[in-house]
Amino acid sequence: MEPLAVENLPLSDLGLPTRWWGKVALFSLSDAALFMDYCANRGIAVLDVEGFRLEENNRIPDLSAIADFSELMKVSGVSFSECSLAAMREFFMSKSQDDLMLEFVLVEPSHQKSTAPATGVTTENHQGAAQQ
Repeated sequence: MEPLAVENLPLSDLGLPTRWWGKVALFSLSDAALFMDYCANRGIAVLDVEGFRLEENNRIPDLSAIADFSELMKVSGVSFSECSLAAMREFFMSKSQDDLMLEFVLVEPSHQKSTAPATGVTTENHQGAAQQ
């Protein structure tokens, strides 16, 4: 999976992101939910998210609003994109602060799905051909 820069996504038609902090796209919780729908429709995965509060000219990290979803890549037989977005939606449910702004680290969709059966590792490519 390759990193995907939020600033390179065509989001302006959706009115996203909520605001820019220099070159960093920040999303309110409600806009982040719309952004997750955008990602889900394109198979984009969330690697991690960091929450911030903006006070005057300062971006202050909110340590209770940081999540790393990279461990979900190890879940056998499950799309990392689907798994990370589901975890992200659960993360939203635990946050109710109106002034929280979120920054996302995304990865491009992969056309490969790896599973680890008891007999060995199988990799399936996007054409459905299995390799062992």
